[in-house]
Amino acid sequence: MLTLDEIGQVVRNSIQLILDSAKVPLAVGPISSEDFTLLSRGYGELEWDYALTKHCNSDSCYDFCIKLVEQGVVQAIPSGAALCTFDSNENIFKIHMIESFVYDDAGHPLKGKMTAITLMSAFIFSKAVGCTRIQIIEPVRELKSYYAGFGFIEISCGYIMEASLSDIGGIFNNFA
Repeated sequence: MLTLDEIGQVVRNSIQLILDSAKVPLAVGPISSEDFTLLSRGYGELEWDYALTKHCNSDSCYDFCIKLVEQGVVQAIPSGAALCTFDSNENIFKIHMIESFVYDDAGHPLKGKMTAITLMSAFIFSKAVGCTRIQIIEPVRELKSYYAGFGFIEISCGYIMEASLSDIGGIFNNFA
C-alpha cells in the first residue's frame, strides 16, 4: 500500500505524462524549498505564506509546482502552484490554493490550464485513495462561477465549494 506522499509523487508523474503527451512544455514537481521561499515572500496574489506554513508540514499535504520548460531547461521561477490536503477522517480532497502566476502572457503554455491541471491531480489522487468528494476552500469570489463550470457548488457554510469525483471526471476530455 502506498503512502500519501508516494501517491502524491505518482500523481505528479501522471500529470507530467499527460502534459508530455499533449506536447505542453511544462514541468510538474513538488514545491521545492526554493519555491517555498519565493512563495512565502509574497510571490503571487494569494496568501501562500499562511497556507504553506499551515499545511506543508502535514502528512496529508499534496502540493505541486509547474514550471516552464524552454529549450529543454526547466525554468527556476514557478508558473503556477497548488496546495492541497487529503482529509482521511472525512474522506475529502481539499484544494486550499491554486494560482497561476502567468498573468499577462497570453502565449504561455499554462495560460488557462492551471485549474484543469489541479483538478486532474485531485481526480487522480482521489481515485487512488478512494475519495469521492473534492472541495475548494475559500475560492476567490470572482472564480466561483468558473469553478461551477467544473461541477462545484457552494455548500451551506459559504466559503467552500464542493464537487463529487464523478462531476469532475470530464476534465480530461476538456483538457486537449
